[in-house]
Amino acid sequence: LQAYPELATSDSVMVLLLEQATELSGGEINSLTELHGMLNVETGADPRLVRLIVHDQEPQLAADLANAWADTFVSVVDAIYRGQGGEVAFFTDQLAQIDSQLQTAEAALVQFQSGSRMGIVDNELLSLTNMQASYLADQRRLNMVLDDIRALRAQIEAGTGDAVTLADQLTALMLQLDIYQQVSGTPEPGSGIQLQIIPQADVTTSQRAEHLELLNNLSQSAETSLSEIDVRLLALEPRIFELQREKQDIFHQYEELTRNRNVAAETYMSLA
Repeated sequence: LQAYPELATSDSVMVLLLEQATELSGGEINSLTELHGMLNVETGADPRLVRLIVHDQEPQLAADLANAWADTFVSVVDAIYRGQGGEVAFFTDQLAQIDSQLQTAEAALVQFQSGSRMGIVDNELLSLTNMQASYLADQRRLNMVLDDIRALRAQIEAGTGDAVTLADQLTALMLQLDIYQQVSGTPEPGSGIQLQIIPQADVTTSQRAEHLELLNNLSQSAETSLSEIDVRLLALEPRIFELQREKQDIFHQYEELTRNRNVAAETYMSLA
């Protein structure tokens, strides 16, 4: 658009216009210098508008020459920017090009989706995050069991005498079951859980020192399980991070291909 005013007075336009000016003026206008002196070009507020002005004593000659100048100018612009055939041929050619781009973009999107690992990555990531959540839940329960063991030990140590009440024995048994549940998980068929239950009337042991030793052993078992869970949680993190990065990369590729397809489709519809 900025080139239009200069193009209107270029030699390619003036040479063609001079022939028509000579004919319209009956031979009076016969030089480019004289023709240039009659013409003026202005642009409006909108750069798409070019005002072609012709000055002459004869109003009809000025009007005819202005019309001839406009026709010549448009022909030259068409030849430079759009080639032969005008706007219809230009847009038809552009439509064919964008149609090819649209088909390429759609084919690339289909090819990507047919081999995408998005579903696989999602399933693997879900499995690992579920496993992580399970470990964290076990960790939380074991910490609660440790708190209960400390409370029971403090209660027994604060008591008098050597005997342990049946209620404290039952509490210890429940804590023992909780720890074995965390350590063993779901038992396999044919496997059994061995509990430290003393025969006769005692659930665990009625001796204060032995009971405290039992609680110490339970506490150590819980702490050992917590350490193992910490190791497993740390081992999960690299794989989770790797899957998250892969998922994000796949998502970005999908977004880019979809965006290219959408832009090509919108451009095709506009040109059509």
